[in-house]
Amino acid sequence: MVVYEEVSSGVIRAYSDKGLMIRGGYPEGLYEEAYDPADAHRTYVETDEYIPTSTKPQGRTFSKLRIVAALKAANVWDSVKTLLEQRDLYDLFLAAQDFSDTNVFFKQGKQLLQQELEWTDAQVETLLSSAEL
Repeated sequence: MVVYEEVSSGVIRAYSDKGLMIRGGYPEGLYEEAYDPADAHRTYVETDEYIPTSTKPQGRTFSKLRIVAALKAANVWDSVKTLLEQRDLYDLFLAAQDFSDTNVFFKQGKQLLQQELEWTDAQVETLLSSAEL
């Protein structure tokens, strides 16, 4: 069964109580767990695939400070901050020490911001490259 629980004001965590991968969300995909704005009302279904027990891929890690600096340099930080506040995600942003591209929440947030800012993949990659640790 997919379990939905509120982890923060306005943020819902979805996961399988059987240790299975879940499918759905936005962007639609296969996830170990998902974090979504409560007002999105996203749904997931369990798959037949168990969550892999091998070590997770390292991925890339980004400096939050460098990301904010790059967003300010691009004159979009105020818009991003406002969006985070409107989605009640700003406290989670403040609590993060850094960001990893293997984190489901980071992936979903990046997709949301890319759509809101109407940025291309190349623009996002340029910003993230400048913030990579």
